[in-house]
Amino acid sequence: MMQFFRDDWALVRLALASAWAYALALVGLAWLLWAGILITGPLWPWACLVVLLAIIMVADMRQTLLPLVVVGLVAALGLLAGPQPLTMAILGAGVAFGGALVVGIIAQKLAGKPALGAADVWLAGALGCWLGLKGLAPWLALLAVFGVLMVIMSRRQRLPFAPAMVGAAWVALLHGHYYYQWLLP
Repeated sequence: MMQFFRDDWALVRLALASAWAYALALVGLAWLLWAGILITGPLWPWACLVVLLAIIMVADMRQTLLPLVVVGLVAALGLLAGPQPLTMAILGAGVAFGGALVVGIIAQKLAGKPALGAADVWLAGALGCWLGLKGLAPWLALLAVFGVLMVIMSRRQRLPFAPAMVGAAWVALLHGHYYYQWLLP
């Protein structure tokens, strides 16, 4: 058990040693402040979310591993201080986790190799805490677009999937209401 925490902490240290983590966090905070009129409640959970997501993305890009303790912190923060009522956060987490698990299993059967890592499934559940049931539809639509872009870009190199998941969730969190306005005018 202690080795798990040491390995996770090594991933966090590696991410924090990268200037990319700070750049992503600054961009996320600027975007958050720009879209701040859409956010109700205190700013601190959102600022914490930005930092945690930057760590997750950089760790995945550098090592193709996710620090699961940080993923757990994203989930706990979403349940305790996120924008969704607790029941919607739990339902969003369950549907996102279950959906990612099913998609991962089907993709593995079709491709003959693992297509979605176990940590990505946990990340989907953690993001579901923030998105709730209503936020899952815009997230999945954006994730499909980001996924196609990743497939096009990955012809040169293998790209981890967590940055696409996080980017799609971020856009869905801050601007997902536009999805429903365009879909149901």
